[in-house]
Amino acid sequence: MRHISRIFVDAAHHRGGRTWSPWRIAAVGGLAVLSALLSEGARADEAEAAAVRSIPASVSTVVDAGLWGESGFYRVVVTHDWFEHVNSYVYVQWLSVNEEGQREVEKSVRVKKLSGLVGFVVGDVRVSDESKRSKAVFDVDMYDENTRKKQLARLHVGDVDDVSVQINLVKSLD
Repeated sequence: MRHISRIFVDAAHHRGGRTWSPWRIAAVGGLAVLSALLSEGARADEAEAAAVRSIPASVSTVVDAGLWGESGFYRVVVTHDWFEHVNSYVYVQWLSVNEEGQREVEKSVRVKKLSGLVGFVVGDVRVSDESKRSKAVFDVDMYDENTRKKQLARLHVGDVDDVSVQINLVKSLD
């Protein structure tokens, strides 16, 4: 910032050392505009950083996909709680975008078939190849800590509260 302001100050001075009033006005105006732009950018960065800091530490994964309604989309959120064992919880959310372009959660539902299962840990979540424009399909990796088997859960998401789950054994981790 000092370097940029020095350019404007230098521009305000004539070679003879005399300061020209129009140059001074232009330099101060330019500096004010530049300062306002940098401040706005810094405020946006600070707001973004504050939003990220406010995400609970238990959230491990967030994946967006598909189109819902006219301007909405789907999101899968995975959280983990640690006490003696890892407990995973999977949520499906329906989000919309308001007139200001801000995202709003319309509904959030815990997927009971994939949440709080003793001995199972939810791993990666990704958009499935089966996903179509009108609905979203997510693949959720699950690991059985006891048998060391990996399973794939497929979430089919449609309108609000329309969630179906298919769980298939994929392979052993041994």
